[in-house]
Amino acid sequence: MRKFIVFIVAAGLSSCAETQTGMRAMESAGELAVTPETGKPYDYTVKILNRRDIGYNPDDLDQRKKTALLLLKDQCPNGSVIGETVVNTGTYGIGTPARAYFVQVKCNAST
Repeated sequence: MRKFIVFIVAAGLSSCAETQTGMRAMESAGELAVTPETGKPYDYTVKILNRRDIGYNPDDLDQRKKTALLLLKDQCPNGSVIGETVVNTGTYGIGTPARAYFVQVKCNAST
């Protein structure tokens, strides 16, 4: 029983969005996606669906910014979030609104 509890806790922690492993799992599930942009005032768009996880609230603006910048840290180490678009996509079965956030990231942003 003890091994089972340790496994469940480890699995839950590995899915946290603040880890590379957690973000890759969210990408595989379609909850995160990165699109390079051309001809726009930003370099990447990061799509974030508002599916919650333990310790992660994608409806929080600061959490979305942190997630987008962490996801792009290799391609865009000096990136900055310059805007976002929110698309309401319906309602989840438990009655909460379903949303997709499209976070716009500019690389080499001057501060």
